[in-house]
Amino acid sequence: ANLNAVLNRPPDATLPWPTKIEFDPVKLDRKQVIADMRANNPQLAAIDFEVAVARHIITLAKKKSRPDITFGLDWIQTGSAVNSNVSGSGKDPVIAMVSLNLPIWGKSNKAAERQAKMQFARTSATRIQKENDIIAQLADVIYNFQDSNRKIRLYHDILIPKAREMLEASEVAYRAAQIDFLSLIDAQRKLLNFELLHERAMTDNQQTLAQVQMLTGTETRQEQLASSNE
Repeated sequence: ANLNAVLNRPPDATLPWPTKIEFDPVKLDRKQVIADMRANNPQLAAIDFEVAVARHIITLAKKKSRPDITFGLDWIQTGSAVNSNVSGSGKDPVIAMVSLNLPIWGKSNKAAERQAKMQFARTSATRIQKENDIIAQLADVIYNFQDSNRKIRLYHDILIPKAREMLEASEVAYRAAQIDFLSLIDAQRKLLNFELLHERAMTDNQQTLAQVQMLTGTETRQEQLASSNE
């Protein structure tokens, strides 16, 4: 039900059984990942809009301390006079207007300008702090991703093959009555445990990769991935 809620589906919708996929160990280009995060992270993008708004508020506050001159032009539609001898009969008058607004509330305007600058400084500092927090979070996620790659290689290349060899040796020894049945079961249990840990490491690897994509706000591009053998 929780997974369906995340996918915006009915809570009782049937979920397909997960299929096993070929796992290709990769490593992330840390510099490229951080660059993508700075360019595409949705949280930083939202704060960037707030910073832009605060900057425009400063500009508006400064303009309130300057004289405001307004020029206007108006046109009045009139009909012909009853007496045709009236001068200008039927001509529509055009009126030019000029208004001057003097900023007499200097202290109030200066206070508003200082407030706008402080708001801009606060928003800018929030943006810097948020970026630092996300970089720290991203570093932790990348570490977990690399650690899961290490565990996958450890289980796949070393521990599981060794456990299989031990199980085969235990089966031979059991047939020769050199060990008891519990020792055989223990060897099989160790192999199963390593296989489960291997699957857990592969799952963690894909989950942390999804977290990287969430923080960078973009799909992981192929050029960001490099073979773990490099």
